[in-house]
Amino acid sequence: MNAEQFNGIKLMIRSYMESLSLEECKAEIIAKGLLTTNSKLKKGENLNYGLELLPSILAKGVNMCPNAGACKFTCLAFSGQGNVLKGRKMFAGEELSAPLKAKARRTFVYLNAKEWFDAFLLMEIRQKNEMALMLDANAYFRLNVTSDVEWAHLTILVPHIKFYDYTKVWNRYSTGNYHLTFSADEKTTDEMIEAKLSKGENVAVVFNSTTLPEKYLNFCVIDGDLNDDRTTDAKGIVVGLKLKVTVGGKDNSHGFAK
Repeated sequence: MNAEQFNGIKLMIRSYMESLSLEECKAEIIAKGLLTTNSKLKKGENLNYGLELLPSILAKGVNMCPNAGACKFTCLAFSGQGNVLKGRKMFAGEELSAPLKAKARRTFVYLNAKEWFDAFLLMEIRQKNEMALMLDANAYFRLNVTSDVEWAHLTILVPHIKFYDYTKVWNRYSTGNYHLTFSADEKTTDEMIEAKLSKGENVAVVFNSTTLPEKYLNFCVIDGDLNDDRTTDAKGIVVGLKLKVTVGGKDNSHGFAK
C-alpha cells in the first residue's frame, strides 16, 4: 500500500479504538487469550505462539515499531485473507478487517492497562509452556509478530522458557532465553549488516525475488520462510525472507534486496 492508504487505515483504527471499552476488551482476552498462531508460526516441529499487536504508529500517541521505515506499508499485520478481502473497503474508509480490529483491541489493553496485560500474558505463556511439556514438545514464543516493543522485562522472569523475535532496534541483543534477529531495511547499510554478522548476530533480509541466493555479502543465506523458529539458526547468517502479499498487493519499496 502507499502512504495515503496507510494513513487512511490509521485514521480508521484510531477512531475504532476510541469506541472501545477497557473492561470489554479485558473480558475478551480472558475468554480467548492473547497468544495466537498462524501458518508461519505452525511451521516446524515446535509449538510456536505469537502476540499480534498493532504495528508502527497506527495507535494514537505511540510508535509500536520505533525504528520502522518503509516496512510499515508491507507489514505482516496487513497480510492474510481477512485483510486482503477487506482491502477495498479499508482503502475506501468503509470498514476495517477483523484481524486489524483484534490487534487494535489487544493494543488498547496493552496501552491502557499495562500491568494487567503483562500479568495475563505471563500467565498464559506459563500455561502454554506447561501444556507443551505434557505433550513432550517445546514451546517457543514470539511476542513481536507485528510490533517491535521491548519485552526483556518479561522474558527475564521466566528464564526456562524460550522467546524469539525480529527487531529493527540496533542496540537490542539476544539474551539467554530471548533470541533476536536484526531485521534490515532501506535504512540499513551493507556495512551495518556486515558488522552484525561478523559479531555472530543474525540479520533478516527481505528479497524481492522468487528465489533466495545462497550467499549475500559473502555470508550464508538460509530460508527463513521454511519455519518461524529462529532459535536454532546458526550464528552469523542471513535469514532470507520473500516479500509477502499484503493489502494492496506486493510493494516494491526501497530497502529490499533484489
